Amino acid sequence: MLEEARQLLAFSEVDTKPTKYDFDLLLTSAILRHLIKVDECGPSEFFNIKNQIDTGTAFLNFCDMGDAHTPHQPDHLHLLSLEDPLTGANAFACHFHTRSGLRITSLEQFASLAVDARHSAKGDASCKVDSKNGLNVCNSYQSSSLEIYAVPAGRVFIFAPKFVGERIELPHIKSPNKQIVSLEVLSVSPRVFEIKNFFSDDEADAIVHKALTETADSHKMKRSSTGATGYNLNSQRTSENAFDTHSKTATEVKK
Repeated sequence: MLEEARQLLAFSEVDTKPTKYDFDLLLTSAILRHLIKVDECGPSEFFNIKNQIDTGTAFLNFCDMGDAHTPHQPDHLHLLSLEDPLTGANAFACHFHTRSGLRITSLEQFASLAVDARHSAKGDASCKVDSKNGLNVCNSYQSSSLEIYAVPAGRVFIFAPKFVGERIELPHIKSPNKQIVSLEVLSVSPRVFEIKNFFSDDEADAIVHKALTETADSHKMKRSSTGATGYNLNSQRTSENAFDTHSKTATEVKK
C-alpha cells in the first residue's frame, strides 16, 4: 500500500518504516501536487497564474508560518519539509487530524478511517408519499464524510464547531466510566464547549473530598494568591482553591 502511494504521488522520500512525520510530508505533498487547483483556493485577485502567486505556495505558507510564528514544540527537530515548486523554498509539512482531534499518523490509519466513515453511513434510502402530488419521494442513501483538518507545523489542533448544540464525539479518548466523551458546542465564537462524560459523579466526589480534606499548606483549600513566587494576597482576588494532584482518582482523570 505504501509503495502504491509512493508511485501514485510520485513521491519517493518516505522510507519503508515511515513515522508520523513521514505521513505528514506525504499527505502535504499529495495535497500540493494533486488536490489544489488555482481556481479553487483563495480569492482570485490574489491567487492567479498571471501574477505567479500559486495556491500551492499559499498552502505551504499556511503549513509553515515562518520561524517567528511557528512554536518550537519538543519534536521540532523531527519535523520534515518539502520544496515549494514555485519558489524553491523549503517549508514544513502540515499535520492532519480528524474532526474529533485524532492525529492521523499513517496511511494504514488513514485508510481505516475512510473505511469506517463509509461503513457508518446513516440509514438506507427511505420513502414517503408527498402530500402535494401523491408520489413516492425517497431520500437517497447518505454516507458519512471523513473530514480532515490540516494544522500548521508547531501548532495544536483546535476544534472547529459549526453550530450551537452540535455534539462532537471523541471516540479515541478512553473514559474510565466506559461512556463516549464528547463536546457540546455552547458558543461558536468564542469557542465554548461543555465536556460530556469526561469523568463520573463518583470521581468528581472523590476529587472534591480529597481537596476539602487536604492538610498540606501548598495544596489545601485557601484564599487564591497572586504572583509567580510566594503566597501573596490581593484584595481584588477573593476566590479560594485547592489542589488534588496525586490521588488515585486525580491521576486517572489526568491520564
